[in-house]
Amino acid sequence: MMYKSVSILVGILMCVVTVSAQDKCPVKFGHVTPEDFDISKYKVDSNANGVIIADYGTSSYTYNFGGFSIEYTRQRRVKIINKNGFDLATVEIQLYNEVENLLSVKATTYNLENGKVVETKLPSDAIFDTKEDDNHTVKKFTLPAIKEGTIIEYSYTVKSLSALYLRPWIFQTSYPTVWSEYEAHIPDFIQYVFLSQGYEPYYKNVESSHADILIRGTDNDYDWCMRNVPAIKEEKFTTTINNYVAKIEFQLSSLRIPNQIERDYMDSWQKVTDDLLKDQYFGGDLNKNNGWLHDDIKSVTQGAISDDDKARLIYYYVKNNIKCTDQNGIVLTKSIKQTFKDKNGSVADINLLLVAMLRYINLKANPIILSTREHGYINKIYPLVSKFNYVICQLVINGDTSYLDATKSYLGFARLDANCYNGQARTVDSAATPVYFLADSLSERKVTIATVLSDSSDMVANVQFNPGYYESSDIRKKITAKGKDDFIENIKLGYTDEAAVSNVKFKYLDSCEKPLQMKYAVTYNGYSKDDVIYFNPMLGSGYKENYFKSAERKYPVEMPYTMDETYLLNMKIPDGYEIDELPKSVRVVFNDEEDGFFEYMIEVNDNMISLRSRIKLTQATFDPDEYQTLRNFFDYIVKKHNEQFVFKKKTK
Repeated sequence: MMYKSVSILVGILMCVVTVSAQDKCPVKFGHVTPEDFDISKYKVDSNANGVIIADYGTSSYTYNFGGFSIEYTRQRRVKIINKNGFDLATVEIQLYNEVENLLSVKATTYNLENGKVVETKLPSDAIFDTKEDDNHTVKKFTLPAIKEGTIIEYSYTVKSLSALYLRPWIFQTSYPTVWSEYEAHIPDFIQYVFLSQGYEPYYKNVESSHADILIRGTDNDYDWCMRNVPAIKEEKFTTTINNYVAKIEFQLSSLRIPNQIERDYMDSWQKVTDDLLKDQYFGGDLNKNNGWLHDDIKSVTQGAISDDDKARLIYYYVKNNIKCTDQNGIVLTKSIKQTFKDKNGSVADINLLLVAMLRYINLKANPIILSTREHGYINKIYPLVSKFNYVICQLVINGDTSYLDATKSYLGFARLDANCYNGQARTVDSAATPVYFLADSLSERKVTIATVLSDSSDMVANVQFNPGYYESSDIRKKITAKGKDDFIENIKLGYTDEAAVSNVKFKYLDSCEKPLQMKYAVTYNGYSKDDVIYFNPMLGSGYKENYFKSAERKYPVEMPYTMDETYLLNMKIPDGYEIDELPKSVRVVFNDEEDGFFEYMIEVNDNMISLRSRIKLTQATFDPDEYQTLRNFFDYIVKKHNEQFVFKKKTK
């Protein structure tokens, strides 16, 4: 019986086009002619600093004395256009220690000199080892004789002694790619789940099979190819560009070797969480009595009556006394008892300690594992533990659920950093329940109120700024890192040189439970010397440029939260002046009324001008087909926010 590997497309389904399997890589590796230096025949961005002309890889299995190994070979040709593309000449090859070996490396630099191709080969002693971590080593080399216009080629072969890890293939990088192709030859009894992502279509996606006499079975042959792949560029409001790079990965599902017991490698969510709870590097300490906590918890919770009060006291004790030394990882770096003693630890050490302390007073607390926005999306279908990088605490009191993270000084009780709102997470308990942290569920409301008065010589704007919770957290982080003076200097940068910012005052700066408030004055000196005054009523609060500069975008816009920004201005017409021109009032709806709007409303009563600007968006994530609407929406906001009040001196 033949077993076929399962192909799963993660995220956006990719367009698959099957073409002739005879359509091969357009370059002949190892043979560079003067004509190859002219890349005008390729459809690449004229602003590119370099071009990957061809990238070709193969993986195949070899049977050796009752076991299998994998040989992975990669060949690449690159054209360096200018000095900003010199980094293409540095190559890094990651190896898994004691499992993978680098068998061979060949690398050559080609330069066109006086119409002839001059070759410079990589010296054999130019390859260096760098320790990446306890499990990985990186082989690194830089090709010689690099200059603008150079062509480089390199190839290498890696042998893996384990048949369990099939290397992924990345079709898209920060440089345009003319041709990228990967072939894999997989014995039929080794089953993988194929995980594809990205927005670029396949040029080839071919599957075939042939008999393998050596293993007395069938090999499945796969050929994936993309051509004319544009460079991928990270733009504003992207969680991580790695979510959208065109690539294919492989997750081992099972081994079904003839005459041997079948072995499954793809566990259920329940099995994964059960294993984590039993693991000494995750849940082992949570299942213990942890009686050593008794005296400290008694002291910490002294005087508290309700469970909620006790939980808050424990949370703030951990947050204020245990320093976080590593914000990544879901496994313990040491026992929770040692973390408590050392007063420091990783995010897993600290938040699992928090779970243990809450459980000690018989509260329902469980760990939750998730992937932060900067780390990337998890696979919602398959329980791939490697996709998670963060641990938080779930607390349930009287049916009410809270989520706690005691690793960040700026977070209050039952608050998570916006970086945690990255989609699906999982409880590590008997239920293994999915939990969803969506940016669309976070509402951030900001209000700015400005009052502008003037006398015979000066114009003064008194500003009250009330940011939302998450912007308040960002301000607290900046002030903690660089101090108030540095933050105030950045406020001043938002104003013209003629304006002076002074009398800056903060309220609730040291509180992490509520948003802060800030007040300051902006003084415009000597305005009365001018016959005409041009005054931007948004002061330093307006949108000066559009976030969304690209003409198109193939992947989603991912804001950290929904937005509701209100700006209110009350301004007395300067003495001795009259209104010459004011912007027009407008109201623009984003899609439908419930999706959002922008309003810019002006009223004049006697000698007072009132302005209300409000931007509201009820979603934080926008699909690519909404990009143009969003871009046009902010284009209009920028236009209105840069319009000015015009005053002219009264004629006598």
